Amino acid sequence: SLWEECDNLRRILNEDNFQNEVKALVYYAHEMLEETARFELKKVKVMAVGPAGILFRAKAIEENSDNINGSAILLEVPFSFGGTFSCGDQLRSAVLGAIAGVNMD
Repeated sequence: SLWEECDNLRRILNEDNFQNEVKALVYYAHEMLEETARFELKKVKVMAVGPAGILFRAKAIEENSDNINGSAILLEVPFSFGGTFSCGDQLRSAVLGAIAGVNMD
């Protein structure tokens, strides 16, 4: 079912070898929200994958203008696919497309 696929994708994205991709997605999604705070992500967890996007929770350290590390903060950052998918194949493609889109450096 679609919800099993959502949960499966959530589990896969939370594996250690996807941590860099997931962090890149969080940085990208945070910029799309037009948030201006600078921070360094310490740990990112995928809370949910759904038909319309991904919800991340991140532990981060705020960076102030003097480049001195500030306080630890907890961020919840949504990432939208820009549409809603009704089948697992489309959803998988959307997740892979999102990861590929932020990994082009």
